[in-house]
Amino acid sequence: MPYNHYHVSEFVLDDSFQAYVLCTDPEAVAFWTNWLARHPHKENEIQEATELVRLLAGPKRTQPLPDKEAELRRLIEQLPVNNSSYEPSPVRYPIFAGWQRGTFAVAAMLAVLFLAGGGWFLTQQLSHPGQTVLKTDFGQKRNFFLPDGSEVTLNANSTLRYQPDWPEGEIRQVWLEGEAFFHVAKRQVAGKPIKFTVRAGELAIEVLGTQFNVLNRAERTQVVLEEGKVRLRSTENSQLLLDMTPGEAVVYSQRNGLVSRQQTDTQLHDAWRDNRLVFDNTPLAEVAEIIEHTYGKTVTFGDANLMSRRLTGTIPSDDLTRLTKALSRAFDLQITERGDELLIEAH
Repeated sequence: MPYNHYHVSEFVLDDSFQAYVLCTDPEAVAFWTNWLARHPHKENEIQEATELVRLLAGPKRTQPLPDKEAELRRLIEQLPVNNSSYEPSPVRYPIFAGWQRGTFAVAAMLAVLFLAGGGWFLTQQLSHPGQTVLKTDFGQKRNFFLPDGSEVTLNANSTLRYQPDWPEGEIRQVWLEGEAFFHVAKRQVAGKPIKFTVRAGELAIEVLGTQFNVLNRAERTQVVLEEGKVRLRSTENSQLLLDMTPGEAVVYSQRNGLVSRQQTDTQLHDAWRDNRLVFDNTPLAEVAEIIEHTYGKTVTFGDANLMSRRLTGTIPSDDLTRLTKALSRAFDLQITERGDELLIEAH
């Protein structure tokens, strides 16, 4: 698996990454210093994995080896940090001289399972102290129940976080990055409804009890209301933007603050819960974006004119191979998978 698709668990169990954290080999430190400079979006996961490796290794392995410092500086200075095509092959090193290698692997795996809950659940004490964090990987989706009984379906490559204890009578709040469908339970205290708020980028989505879909990616937040009532506010100044009614879709751009609003068929936006993607005159360029966000693939078109071709219909989304085969048949395309890239060409 390429490093840019690693999550905390993979980083922790990687020998080269361990050598970087504990500074036991200058080449590993140089490689990862360069890699992080070219992948700043992975900084939070790197920080979490670093803390966990240090915790497992103990306090005596966190300082650079004195006789290697000069060599380390020399190696780092020679690295072409700004060259995006540069990808050195990492070398794996046996480390943790004070540990049995198998013992560390078992301890790391147990810690990772505690943190990741088998890839689905993460109680994160590092970048969001005290919060519960739910995560899904590329190609995965999962159902969760929140402390108030509300149900959340989290789409692939998404994160939801919240305070684990919701005192009676206080506003219920969650933070979303990615996509999720919410079925919010109605709650009252002394006859007064208790609000449920989803914070997605610069939007605060306020509800009492309802069903809706939120997509928050790439500085763009979309809310589709299936049932009930939703109120949208700015998280910057709490300014009321609008109240939504069922069957509406609202898109908010974080780049320019513009809001668009229209009636929609809600199944176009939440069919992913049933492993389907429903398209209505959708450009292939948008289909490619969905593939990139859901499966972590980089999509390239052999002919730019293909990007404007439009798709109407339903395609299975539970498996990338099935999805690409369906696209190939629909448009008479040749789709080639090369590692983390998909090349789309006309036959």
